[in-house]
This record gives sequence, C-alpha cells and structure tokens, in this order.
Amino acid sequence: MELELEHEIAKRLRHAEANAEPIEPFAHEIGEREVLRAYDIQHLNTQHGLSTGRILRGRKIGLTAKTVQQQLGSGLIDQSQNATVAAIQMAEKKVWA
Repeated sequence: MELELEHEIAKRLRHAEANAEPIEPFAHEIGEREVLRAYDIQHLNTQHGLSTGRILRGRKIGLTAKTVQQQLGSGLIDQSQNATVAAIQMAEKKVWA
C-alpha cells in the first residue's frame, strides 16, 4: 500500500490522543523535510475524525516569522503550516484557552 506508513503513524497519533499518552517523534520515519507526507497523515486523521462524527469548523494557517525560524534552526519551519480545526477540539479540549 502506498500510504502504509502514513496510516500506521496516523493510527499511533489517534491512540495517543485517545489515551492522553505521548508518542515518540516520527519525523525520522517519514523524513524531516517530507512535509507532504506529514500533511497526508493529518488528512488521514481529519477524515477519520469526520467519519466518527467530528465537525470540521475551519482551517488555520500559521506563518512563522523569519527570526523565529532562525531561532529554531535546521530549516525545519521554512514555510507556512496549516491544520484543520474541529468543533470537538474547540468545545472539549479548549484549544483556544
């Protein structure tokens, strides 16, 4: 399967969220600069959440300032980041608190 690793990591993330447990970083598995693979994982979990009743309320885009990019080093954040925002995140997890 083409996205087998992405499905495995998405499942790990869902398990960690459901059990409030940390997981080991997985950047080394997908490649630290493989942004598209990371977005594939995010998309898989968004689709899973929608299939279980979560409601997509919007998307957010984060732009990291050049000075912050330099502080973080390694060129890991050298482009905009985006994510989905689900209603359950806002209501139950108080993401905005």
